[in-house]
Amino acid sequence: LARVVRTLGGEAHRPRMAGLEALCHALRARDFRGRTLGGCTFAPAGADAVWVCREAGTLAPPIALVAGAPWDGRFVSAESRAGLVLGPLGAEGWRRTLDDMEGAGMEGAADALRRRFPPQARASLPAIFDRRGVLAAPHLGFVRRGARFSLPSVTFAPAEALLSAPFAVV
Repeated sequence: LARVVRTLGGEAHRPRMAGLEALCHALRARDFRGRTLGGCTFAPAGADAVWVCREAGTLAPPIALVAGAPWDGRFVSAESRAGLVLGPLGAEGWRRTLDDMEGAGMEGAADALRRRFPPQARASLPAIFDRRGVLAAPHLGFVRRGARFSLPSVTFAPAEALLSAPFAVV
């Protein structure tokens, strides 16, 4: 559990044992309604499942899109692009991204994203911004309509990996 928190929360240190024990106790409770620890939000996802997402309120501020520069202790871009920044999609960015997709006749894709990403995770997704707003959301496969822009690779690269084998985080 400590490794999950450190990997997804992007924190420099593992959470304290008291916090982990309290979280573990809460997760076992029949009436679990959600909890936060170490930059993560734990939210119920049905009878026997829990979503673990980055806590939106603790996200790092945006940074210039520079190859290899870590954002939020979890993501790095493979390339540099002048005038662009990497930061959290945010609630407004999520809404505008889906509006843009629907305006392009991609209602089905927008609906699929709504089902795929729980509300707690949406605002914390990485996005690339220009002066007009969200230019791209790599993990959504989104590039703003009409933009002449190839989607740069933004990789999940936490300080501490959850597993030694490669895996995908959405």
